[in-house]
Amino acid sequence: MSDAISRATAADRPFAALVASNPSASAVLTVAGQVASAGGVFGNLGTGTVTADGGSYIVTGTAAAVNAALQGVTFTPSSGGLAPTEIGAALVDITGTSVLTDTGTAATILVASGTGDRVVGGGGTDTLLAQADGTVAVGGSGPTTLVGYSHGSSTLVGGSGATLYQTMGVGTLLYGGTGRATFDLQSGGSQTIVSGVGGSLIPLGGARATVYGQAGDTIQASSGEALVVAATNSVVRFGPGSATVFASAGDTVGGGSGSGVIVGGTAGGSLVTGRAGSTLIFGVGGTDTVVGGNGATTVVATAASSMLVYGAFGPTTFYGDSGSSTVVGGTGGDTVSGGAGGGVLVAGTGGNSLLYAGSQPTTLIGGASGDSLYANASGNGLLVAGAGNETLSASDTSGSDTLFAGSGADRIDLGRGAALVVASTGSSQIDCGAGPDQIAIDAGHAGGSLALFGFKLGVDVIHLSGYSATAAADALASAVAFDKNAHLLGSVTLTLPDATKIEFNGAFTLHASVFG
Repeated sequence: MSDAISRATAADRPFAALVASNPSASAVLTVAGQVASAGGVFGNLGTGTVTADGGSYIVTGTAAAVNAALQGVTFTPSSGGLAPTEIGAALVDITGTSVLTDTGTAATILVASGTGDRVVGGGGTDTLLAQADGTVAVGGSGPTTLVGYSHGSSTLVGGSGATLYQTMGVGTLLYGGTGRATFDLQSGGSQTIVSGVGGSLIPLGGARATVYGQAGDTIQASSGEALVVAATNSVVRFGPGSATVFASAGDTVGGGSGSGVIVGGTAGGSLVTGRAGSTLIFGVGGTDTVVGGNGATTVVATAASSMLVYGAFGPTTFYGDSGSSTVVGGTGGDTVSGGAGGGVLVAGTGGNSLLYAGSQPTTLIGGASGDSLYANASGNGLLVAGAGNETLSASDTSGSDTLFAGSGADRIDLGRGAALVVASTGSSQIDCGAGPDQIAIDAGHAGGSLALFGFKLGVDVIHLSGYSATAAADALASAVAFDKNAHLLGSVTLTLPDATKIEFNGAFTLHASVFG
């Protein structure tokens, strides 16, 4: 069953622009028409009748018979009265397959109130309501308001004119047309939106919505759950509800306090901001930029994507792929892995971060106490300690790594590869590995202490820079030996002119080959 109300400018034939149809030529339809007026009478009734109060015109028959009656019926206002300001028509169809179409340009309101019925707008300023389960409202060429008002499922389809979509029911499917679209979702039900023309504004309100966007759309969710498939250069913002977003190149995605899952586009170029809740982000190609929020942010790079990640107030977790990424942690504890790629991985200020170099050249930079930086087995790593007490490890590598000690108390573990350690102002414990290790001490950046374990005389060397030509010989001449354990362990300590102390654990004597 479908209802229709039409504001007509031609008062003598109020229903002439309405056309009823049904796939079956023998289907019996009933149309009841009403006129809102100060008074008047229907004329040329044809096969129809008028109710006792004179307010409604009713015709029953096949679609052809009904349309003939609608085309012929007239309405004449009372003497001195004005033309009708509102005219209504209701299409009754027990088969649920009828369509009511407005073919005119007058402002019209059509209401589909029976399962399976469809109303189609015309060229005027129309309002179309899908009121019952399975009903469909289709916009025309004029400005149209489409309203989903059912307690079940209904469908709203935009036309070529500008369209305002409103939903007040629990389940609505909305298709954008070729005209400009604006959305007003007032229901907390489940809505599915397929945007038509790009650049649409889609505020989801509290609805639980699935959105398939077009380029340049702005999609704004509130408290409801949302699944968004965004097109290029779109903006997607969320409130406290949970969200899943499939982004495209040039998109800006983020905001809100709920949890979120965001998948970047294959072409990259997306800007993703974290949320107050936990956020899981997948990069699937190209270069995406991620800015963390107050909650935990997890970023997974896949398909050779290169990511630019900035942590904020929550902990950041990053898993790299074969692309080169840059990750800068925030104030939370971070876990960052370069994966098969590499890049620049920087711990945040929260401390207790874990940084793992990738298979390709990787720079790891510590942030605060408790950070641990691990070189990759293939080498090619640059590990730089921060201001806190940190661990720099190349113990499992067979390649070449460079490790910079910091200003705190650092532990540095070396492996089978050739490693270069650059001393600093802090105190460092260095466990030399099986490979040839070099320790560089610069007079302008040293002054701390080095405790060396496993230093291999004749293999490992210490390089001095910025000291006098006699600094090495003077340090050896003033070496202090200490027998920590008469059977197993001794130590020799050298002191450089800037008070840098080098303790060789496991040694009883030293010779000039210590310095390269």
